[in-house]
Amino acid sequence: DLGVSLWLTSRADQLGRKRCLMVGAFLKVFGGGMFAVVDDKNSWMLFPAGVIGVISSTGGEIGPFLPIEQAALTQAMKRVEPATLFAWYNSLGYISQAFGALCCGWIVALLQSFGWTHHASLRLMVAIYGVLGAVMAACYHLLSPAIECTPALTPTPTAAGTPTTQPPPHSLAAA
Repeated sequence: DLGVSLWLTSRADQLGRKRCLMVGAFLKVFGGGMFAVVDDKNSWMLFPAGVIGVISSTGGEIGPFLPIEQAALTQAMKRVEPATLFAWYNSLGYISQAFGALCCGWIVALLQSFGWTHHASLRLMVAIYGVLGAVMAACYHLLSPAIECTPALTPTPTAAGTPTTQPPPHSLAAA
């Protein structure tokens, strides 16, 4: 996951932030799908699915999403105070994460009360995780072109006085 995330985030400004977010979302679809369908005989396939498929055992923010989303937010929401912007972004993210964990627990308990095994109910949860990755991809597809890094580079003088070009401050390359 670290390698995939590093590769996507370090190239997001060149490849397009929206495109990289969508690739990350489709990796969630892949990971969720693999965890939902792979049986015990082929459990070795879960390792690459977990690494490539942007699967988190903790429910925390993983993958390429956080740095690309934050860069896109600062690009698209220039008129909003950054502290306010990220306070809302993080608050909504943590609330969503808590609500998702609560719903998963309820669904697993409900399914087990109807006779589902623990294993089968968890398989359904990872299948839903994959479906939500597709929903994320659809949402990312609707994002405005305003989230993309502006191609213009700002000239900055060097110690010798000759200008060089630096990426804009809201660029992932500037980080």
